[in-house]
Amino acid sequence: MILPVLCALLVALAFPPFGVWPLALVGWVFLLQPLVYGTTPKIASRYLAAYSFAVHLFGFYWLAYTLHEFGGMPWIIAVAVMLLLMAAFGVIPYYVGQLWGRFHARVPRLARPPILVVVLVIFDSIDLRLFPWSPVMSVGQHPVLLSSVHMLGTTGWRI
Repeated sequence: MILPVLCALLVALAFPPFGVWPLALVGWVFLLQPLVYGTTPKIASRYLAAYSFAVHLFGFYWLAYTLHEFGGMPWIIAVAVMLLLMAAFGVIPYYVGQLWGRFHARVPRLARPPILVVVLVIFDSIDLRLFPWSPVMSVGQHPVLLSSVHMLGTTGWRI
């Protein structure tokens, strides 16, 4: 499980304060490569959950400090809350990995990368809405997707 953590580190280095954006592309290519060429549901789910946990941990490293400094929490509780939140961010990718591991063999090999990216974006958009300004959620700012807010509501659950 070292590869998804290294991919997450590359993606995290693409965003501020480092801002080396080509690293995100490299990280995503290495992340998707084992998933595109086939894996079991068990490995795919663990792989995506580890990546999601690590990328959010690297991206929100400041959260424990903020909870301690401005929320008045003891360090041990602030770190525990941060780790629980990062684990929650890994739940949906875990189930996406389960589904992908079961159905990827039915998808033509050349169509796998774009389909996998679209599936991950769709499932990530229903992830926890705690940080709507997260770089992962920025796809939701596309004009076509924003127009759906009028019909679906801001959380997508209004009837």
